Amino acid sequence: MRKSIVLSLCFILAAFIFVSCGAKKDVVHMGVNAEILEIIEEEKTMLVKGLDENSILGDKCYVGCKNAYFIEVIDGEPVDITFNDFSVKDKITIDVVQVVETYPSRTTTERVQLIQRTSKNYDKISAYMEEECRNVFSSYYELLDFEISNYQEEAVNEKIESIFFYKLIYKNYDKDPDTVGYIKEAKERGSNNYQQMYDEYLQPKEMNFELRLIIDENDLITLYSNISPKGIEWEEIKMSDFILSN
Repeated sequence: MRKSIVLSLCFILAAFIFVSCGAKKDVVHMGVNAEILEIIEEEKTMLVKGLDENSILGDKCYVGCKNAYFIEVIDGEPVDITFNDFSVKDKITIDVVQVVETYPSRTTTERVQLIQRTSKNYDKISAYMEEECRNVFSSYYELLDFEISNYQEEAVNEKIESIFFYKLIYKNYDKDPDTVGYIKEAKERGSNNYQQMYDEYLQPKEMNFELRLIIDENDLITLYSNISPKGIEWEEIKMSDFILSN
């Protein structure tokens, strides 16, 4: 009887050790600190560098985020954000299960936390762009959202230069699509495109811009747009330049 009890205890202890050792293979390294070097939107992947001493991420690591959720902690409260809210040079923390040791190394994560931005310039630029868009486009459209992504900033000769992508989400003001000239005409002509025009009229749409913004030593703002379809060619603009004239 005593022998059976001892054998049973040994079996339980061995099972516990086996489970414990197996679990160690999947230990999550909570809150690994990193900086974003590049964002690959189509793959929902970030290229990052580790910020901790002897970081498991090394100086370059691709982080797959397809199954991740994204948060930012603001005033102590977690706020859900999206992959598109991240920009190059953002500081983040990620949960890492395992790193594949290639170069650059690779890993996946289920959580990415944006370290709250403290840049007054970012906040100023965000407010400036929203105000400009409202002044220019609100006469034509209902404006739904304003998004900055891939934000980069540097100080050059007492000026702040920033480069970023800007997305304006908008829709036509609510009205019966059949009262809109080109849709009414398509209906009268029996056009095959009529139903598509009708359905799309009140759907949200996007305007996308690649912009450069400079804040000079007198706090004056100058805006530039990349006008080259291939490469970079900056031209000074105003947001009103994007209104199509008849």
